Order: sequence, then structure tokens, then C-alpha cells
Amino acid sequence: MRGHLTTPAYLADIQARRKLAAKAAVLAAYLRAGVPFDFASARYIRSAEQLDSLRAATLNGTPLAWIDGVRAANDEAYYYWYRAIQLGQIRPT
Repeated sequence: MRGHLTTPAYLADIQARRKLAAKAAVLAAYLRAGVPFDFASARYIRSAEQLDSLRAATLNGTPLAWIDGVRAANDEAYYYWYRAIQLGQIRPT
């Protein structure tokens, strides 16, 4: 396991760690919801449809509104976090 999260890409790049955490969150949300997860269709590829949905997405007015700040720093991580939250599986404690 040493090589998985200790490679230079993850040690030196906070954006890589943000994406990894967001991908893990969306996968966990799908598993908890019992919804089939298709890796190919769930992948963020910056398509026009995905970019449009990101522009419209907001968590404003929710306890998780702070996650909206991730969008400016890392749109891919925000995309996965937003999908996970929309499944209703990640709730604030």
C-alpha cells in the first residue's frame, strides 16, 4: 500500500488529494445508496453537459455550503463531492 498514497503526486499536490478524497466520497455514496455505479459514465471529463451542471450547482443555504468554495480551486473535486451530496449520503454531523 505504500506506493498508493505516498507517491510524489499525492505528497506534493493538494489538488490530487482533493480529487482522490472526492472520488472516494462519491464511490462510498453510491455504495451506501445501493445504486449501481458506472465508472465510465461517472467520470469527470469536462464535457459541456458537466460544465453546465457545475455552473448551476450550488450548496448555498445548506450546512454544506462551504464545499462550494472547492469549485473555484478544483472543479473536478467539486463535481464528485456534489454528486455524492446529491445522493443524500453525506450529511453533516
